[in-house]
Amino acid sequence: MSFCCWLSVSSLQHAFSIPALLLAIGLQIWANWVNDYLDFMNGIDHALRQGPTRWTSRLTPSFMKIILCLWCCLLFVCASYFKMKILVGILILIAWFYSAWLGFAGEWLSFFACGPLATYLFSSIYQVSFWQWDLLLLSIINGSWSAALLMANNMRDRISDTHSPKKSTCVWFGQDWASMQYQMFILMCIWCLFAWLIFRPSWFWLLMMCVFLPYALRLCMMSLTTPTALLYPTLSFIFRYCFLFSFCASYS
Repeated sequence: MSFCCWLSVSSLQHAFSIPALLLAIGLQIWANWVNDYLDFMNGIDHALRQGPTRWTSRLTPSFMKIILCLWCCLLFVCASYFKMKILVGILILIAWFYSAWLGFAGEWLSFFACGPLATYLFSSIYQVSFWQWDLLLLSIINGSWSAALLMANNMRDRISDTHSPKKSTCVWFGQDWASMQYQMFILMCIWCLFAWLIFRPSWFWLLMMCVFLPYALRLCMMSLTTPTALLYPTLSFIFRYCFLFSFCASYS
């Protein structure tokens, strides 16, 4: 996202680009760590839960809490460099709220935090107006794939989460509702490509449409047939999508 914001300015500004990239990575690491910590404290991590080994199984909760506090301080120091402490604080609170409230409405929190709010943060860092059609579409793209990835993760964990206090969409409303939301977020990524093609006609965007539309439809079918095996195909889709999107934005 930091790179795509840079594409809206005339030249690379190292004083902004490198710290902005570090800030984006730091926020993502903190969100993952606080999720691991609060899942452990709320009793969501148990023997039946799938996925990689959490940090709380390697470190004591008290030590993990100290690391989280120190990491949060580092984020605010980095935010002070850009004079964006309020926005960074809101992103930190959203990450904490999602985990503390047991995943309630997590996909929409992810859409808002990783989409409009984060894009507004980094467009402000680059001193670029957020209210441009390209950055508005970019914010929808960022939010959509972030929410789709979270939905894929929650669908994988649905069965084990029913034996824990977690209140994700999959647990509350069932698999069909979760699949419908996942399909909506994936197709929003494709819709944004179509909108980009209309606003900025180019063979690059047409090629991306031709490549990713069948890809997205296959993921939508998988969400109905094999939802528990959706996480890694979704990660592959996101990685290829972001890489080609950055390439097309550079040369179109």
